Amino acid sequence: MMSNKPVELKKLSKSDAGKFQQTGQSILKLANGQEVVINIKSLGVNLQERLEDEWPYPEVPTIKRFNRQTQAWEYIPNDSDAEYQRNLKEVNTMRTYHIVRWGVDLDIEGENFEEKVKTLIGSGFPVGAFSKLAEDIMKLSQVDQETFQ
Repeated sequence: MMSNKPVELKKLSKSDAGKFQQTGQSILKLANGQEVVINIKSLGVNLQERLEDEWPYPEVPTIKRFNRQTQAWEYIPNDSDAEYQRNLKEVNTMRTYHIVRWGVDLDIEGENFEEKVKTLIGSGFPVGAFSKLAEDIMKLSQVDQETFQ
């Protein structure tokens, strides 16, 4: 039986690579009643950096407006801009694909990211099942949605 007593960590070395990686399973229930079990693994502390490098969030556009009280021009964020919303949706979608690609413990056919995404999309996973898979990976990685964005 394993003890729940905390263990004091005093040193990490290169030989400890992967020491804290967690593994688990995501069970997806499809509409036809079928259950699919997918092995998953936790993502490392550099998750934010990796996502930001590959899919940075777009800058919020601004509207220039003259403020009569201050007699100065103001720049007001316009997060309802249609192009900004399209770009934001694309970034969130691509970040979710990356989370799944990095967090599933299975081989996804394809030579590069784009081909692997086509394989994922072509599998026909319902959007809800795919979202649950990404959520399970984030939960295993101890990352909440606010931290993710």
